[in-house]
Amino acid sequence: MELDKFWKAFLMICAFTFGWFLCNIEKETNINVLHHGQTILNAGIRIFKGGTSEETKQNLNTSISKLRLSTSVPNTEKGVGTSFKGNRNGSFSTEKPVAQKIKAAIRNSTQNSLITKAITTPAPQILRLYARNAQQWTKDDHTCKALPKFMQAVLRTSAGSLPIFIHNPKDDIHVSNSIHKHGSWEGGYIELVLTFLRQDLDLQFLDLGANLGVYSMAVAKFGRKVVSVDALSINIQRMCATVQTNRFDNVQLVYNALSDVREVVSLGVDKGNIGGTFVAKDKNPNKVRGSRVSGSYGDVQTATLDDLLELPGFDLKKVIIKMDVEGYENRVFRGGQKFFKNVDVRAVLMEWMWLKTGPAGQEIIDFLSRHGFTPTRPVLARQPLPLNQRLSWPNDVLWRR
Repeated sequence: MELDKFWKAFLMICAFTFGWFLCNIEKETNINVLHHGQTILNAGIRIFKGGTSEETKQNLNTSISKLRLSTSVPNTEKGVGTSFKGNRNGSFSTEKPVAQKIKAAIRNSTQNSLITKAITTPAPQILRLYARNAQQWTKDDHTCKALPKFMQAVLRTSAGSLPIFIHNPKDDIHVSNSIHKHGSWEGGYIELVLTFLRQDLDLQFLDLGANLGVYSMAVAKFGRKVVSVDALSINIQRMCATVQTNRFDNVQLVYNALSDVREVVSLGVDKGNIGGTFVAKDKNPNKVRGSRVSGSYGDVQTATLDDLLELPGFDLKKVIIKMDVEGYENRVFRGGQKFFKNVDVRAVLMEWMWLKTGPAGQEIIDFLSRHGFTPTRPVLARQPLPLNQRLSWPNDVLWRR
């Protein structure tokens, strides 16, 4: 008896699947095919669970009959194997054979059919974008409203491949160009971050100076919570598009520059390198000398690292931080005293190329050393760097506890 129920349910599911498939092939087929298929599926499930009321049986038999009528092909002199499509006036005309139509449907699989639109549920409101003004955090409903079409590429990581939106590679010769050509940017470091996450199930990710979000989106794909902060609107917009396209509900975006004070600052342009955008006020002289500084992207409000503790929905307790703010890192740490006391920061992966000389680098060494961090090479094996030889450190450093 139980076996009989199983096969009935199985046949019902097959009938529903067949009805749905016909609807995708016949774009203008009566939508009742899907309705009856759904009824059959539900009835099959109830039978499987033991529900055998007369009403269930009646609905099942009625839907099977209607499905048979909806999917039947009228006989004509053209013979068997000819499919038909209802015209708007209700008459029938011959079309291509079924096999050819199936091939055509496969070739055009990216087009949405009438029935697909009917059963597709609306995308959930998953985008969480915030910005802090001088007084408080506010939900940003404007920056990513009515986004234009951006160039799309595929980001390949060990967590999986995903679509990501980039700048024109001619305007962004490093990050976007690398993703466009190779599907990767700093792939080794991303894998390093993912390895840390695999080793600690409680570890989440904080991306400071997220740029296009290559780290953030890889971690989101991996399944951990992410907070991504960036100061440039054209980066934020592309991250919004990536989050929405991938339907990530574990990413929170923040549209602010980071500093130790709340103020409005201008963003300097590093020509040909959008990822090299920097805060112009008190700019790092090493960054200026090593870049093609040209013009401004406009103004943006700053927030502090401590402010993130009051960010709506912020609940990260243990994190690994990636920081790349083009020589302004000392100001970020300066504004993060409370953050480092309240959040268990296990590691900080940061750019060091602009900090090998000058007071900013030493300020960072002092801050992180006080909080129990040791500078190491950015590899999995722990390879400490001598504190008194920062000039010889690599361009990227991993601070670990």
